[in-house]
Amino acid sequence: MSAAIIRSERRGQVALVRLASDNPLNPLTDALMDQLIDVLLRNEADPQIHAIVLTGSDKAFAAGADIVAMSKLDYASAFSDDYIGRSWDRIRMARKPIIAAVGGYALGGGCELAMMCESTAMLACLTGESFNASEALAYGLVSMVVARERLIDEAMRVGEQIARHSLPVIVAIKEAVNRAFESSLSEGLLFERRLFHAGFALADQKEGMAAFLERRQAAFQNR
Repeated sequence: MSAAIIRSERRGQVALVRLASDNPLNPLTDALMDQLIDVLLRNEADPQIHAIVLTGSDKAFAAGADIVAMSKLDYASAFSDDYIGRSWDRIRMARKPIIAAVGGYALGGGCELAMMCESTAMLACLTGESFNASEALAYGLVSMVVARERLIDEAMRVGEQIARHSLPVIVAIKEAVNRAFESSLSEGLLFERRLFHAGFALADQKEGMAAFLERRQAAFQNR
C-alpha cells in the first residue's frame, strides 16, 4: 500500500483532513488526489460528519500540480485518463461543506482547490451568522458605508448624481451591467457594444458630445 499522505481525524461532527505529503509544499500528485477523494467520500458517507475542514502543512496549503508527472504526459494519456478533471469534478460535487484552512502557499491548483471550498455567500448561508456594515463593504455586498445620521443625505446625493445624466443612457447602462452578469464575457461585451452603437440615435448623445467639446454642462432632454 502507498504511504498515507492524507490524514483525517474526527473532532465532534467535523472532520479535519490534512494534506500531509513528504514534500511540505503538498504538490497535487495523482496519489495525493486519489487519497483525498477517498477520504472525502468516506466522510461524506459518515452520518456523524456534518462538515469537513481541509488544510495543509505550515509551509503550504498546496503548491499546485505535479509538474514532474505532467511533463511525461501526452494528449492521448491526459485525455483518456481525464487528468485532473476526474478529481476536481468529484470535489466540486461534494455535498457536505468543505472549509479550506489555508496556511502558507496556495499556488496554482492549490489556489483552485481552496477556491472550491471558500465563499462568503456560502459561509453566511451555512453558518447563519450575521455581519456588520464594515464586513459587508469588505465582502463587496455594499458600495459604501456612512454614518447613520448621513444615510438618507448620502443616498440622495448618489441618486441626484445619477439623475443628472440622460435617462435612456442610465437605463441602458443598468441593462448592460445586468446582462454581463448573466452571460459570457464575449456576449456581455457584444451587448454593451450594441447599446453603445444604438446611443448614436439619441439626441442626448449628440448633446453630451457637444457639451464635452465645448467644456460646458450638458442639458439632457432624455430622448
